[in-house]
Amino acid sequence: MQIRENQYRAKQNCVSGTHQPEISDRMRGILVDWLIGVHKKYVLRPETLYLTIDMIDRYSEIQFISRKHF
Repeated sequence: MQIRENQYRAKQNCVSGTHQPEISDRMRGILVDWLIGVHKKYVLRPETLYLTIDMIDRYSEIQFISRKHF
């Protein structure tokens, strides 16, 4: 199972760099901080937070996100 987890894990720089030029590491940090606040407010399981962050990272790795749509 660990082999598959490593195989499908999002890359470390999936948000910053050339793939997502309009999103900075600071923006991702703000989003993760907000998710932690929501997680604490609703007393969710730790797995929920980890999976949510992983899904956001995976999505941003395959899909270009433009700030013009916001």
